[in-house]
Amino acid sequence: MTGFNQDGARFEVMGADGTLTASQEESILEKYRADRRESGVAEADKAWLQSPLSAWSRALEQAGESECGGPGQQAEAPTSDRCMSLAQMAVLAVLIGETLPIRDGLIVSLIYGKGNLDYPRLLDLCVHPHEADNVTLLCDILDSAFKDGDSRPDLPRCRAGLALLDRMAGIMRRGHKAQSHAVAAYTLWWMGGDGAASKAEEALADDAQCSLAAIVLNLTVHSILPAWKEFG
Repeated sequence: MTGFNQDGARFEVMGADGTLTASQEESILEKYRADRRESGVAEADKAWLQSPLSAWSRALEQAGESECGGPGQQAEAPTSDRCMSLAQMAVLAVLIGETLPIRDGLIVSLIYGKGNLDYPRLLDLCVHPHEADNVTLLCDILDSAFKDGDSRPDLPRCRAGLALLDRMAGIMRRGHKAQSHAVAAYTLWWMGGDGAASKAEEALADDAQCSLAAIVLNLTVHSILPAWKEFG
């Protein structure tokens, strides 16, 4: 499988068994970090995210439709390569472990329901996380999970995201799966809590310093539920 740098040049990112080797992961990280130094953080992040984030957003928006939007029988979790290639998953898995605003963007994309956060807005949120409008959006969405009983999970969208996150974690080597697991844990908490604790524990077993996983585990230990579940 292949990925693309910002100039469109191909580079190998996948091993024969469908997982990243240490050298392949390091190659992605080195190129990504070099591009950030040479082009600036925002420009490099935008270039690297355009392909995988567009595919991620499309898969979530089309959740519930077979073959990522094609006609036919309904399917809640589109995970075929027509939705998001393994190379795109690999790049996104590496980037969320390196740049937490990108990870936070994935969380927001899962909390927001269908049609509420289009790809250009999501990309801007990930690329310019410190701009005032984006800080406000992020805080408002995350706060709504705790305060707004009318804000409810889009279950097909969340299930689609969970399926993709599971494959992203599977691509990564041990010690580099934590952020994919942590986003999945938060999503499971948002869906009502079932499985959130065990997924958070998976993340912490992979990286004991994963703060998001620790937060989710703390929520479950103290029986803190999303507002729609608590007050709905």
